[in-house]
Amino acid sequence: MEGKFESVEEVFLSIKFWLQLASINLSNTNIRTSQDEHVLRMLEIHRTPVKAKQIRVVSWTKPIHNRVKLNVDGSSLGNPGQAGGGGMIRNEKCELVSAFCTYFGEATNNEAELRAIIEGLRICRELEVYQLDIECDSLLVVSWILSQKCPIWYLWDFWEDLVELLQKFDF
Repeated sequence: MEGKFESVEEVFLSIKFWLQLASINLSNTNIRTSQDEHVLRMLEIHRTPVKAKQIRVVSWTKPIHNRVKLNVDGSSLGNPGQAGGGGMIRNEKCELVSAFCTYFGEATNNEAELRAIIEGLRICRELEVYQLDIECDSLLVVSWILSQKCPIWYLWDFWEDLVELLQKFDF
């Protein structure tokens, strides 16, 4: 700005403000050097420590003899949002029998989970595999299957498809 002069203190406070703002963005990373840390300490800029990521062990158990396991998952980016689902079918030797992924278009997360199971069951039917275990991470959809009721009206067409398919399987 022409004709306007800032004092050394104003310049210093302005620099400190922008460094604080930059420090907030850096708090999500570990890409700071010891020199960066020293400068921030000297300027009395406190940072939020990076949270350690929790490691969660996920295990998979193979199906018993003469059965396959269908693992499925569905998701949407937004709810509703662009959605898809996929899964894999493995035998008792842990060998991959088949895998799939399908784009569903605009859908809710529950619709994506439900449709992923339907797609997996259709593939099992095509492969003439009827002895299977199904694993899905959606507790809601699993509870619908166990109670044999889907309370969400806009999913009833998919639900009817699922119920019809499940009658052909020993799961």
